[in-house]
Amino acid sequence: MSTTDRQLADLLALREATTDPAQRAALDTVIAALTPPAPPLVSLGTGNQMGNVQIRDVVGRDLIKGTTEVSGTVHGAAVGVNLGTIVYSSNSAAPTPAEAQMGAATAEQLAAQHERLAIHRATLATLLNQQGTFGSAYTPPVVVTGIREAREAIRRIKATLRSWGAAVNDGPDDLRDA
Repeated sequence: MSTTDRQLADLLALREATTDPAQRAALDTVIAALTPPAPPLVSLGTGNQMGNVQIRDVVGRDLIKGTTEVSGTVHGAAVGVNLGTIVYSSNSAAPTPAEAQMGAATAEQLAAQHERLAIHRATLATLLNQQGTFGSAYTPPVVVTGIREAREAIRRIKATLRSWGAAVNDGPDDLRDA
């Protein structure tokens, strides 16, 4: 405990024990002068996540959850219950077709699709390792079928994400070698 913290603790204890209003006021002035300013409750900048943030939320981007009432134009993304139209736009110009199409997906849907993509890629990697262990001539049919199904699921998920305007990287094992 620092010297200032000890002084504050002593002054607060003395203030609680004092009944004279003039002495309490004088102690309040001294306590206020020694008390460091409180840190801001909201840090403005990039990467803020506030409210009921869950693991599936997009990480590393500004995210504020709560309620609001807007009459006019919202600049940026707004996701939630909507009685009108949500338009994603980074400026006041008309949204591009990709921005307009992204209105079809919520952040939760995007996160779920990315999670499924990662799961299918992990499954594919396991099956390809098994195929490498057995060799192509002795690979069980269940492994061959599993590889085909995992690649088809990956292709389908990437097509869905791209139709929503989301960026998706092609993994090295996503497609069969020619």
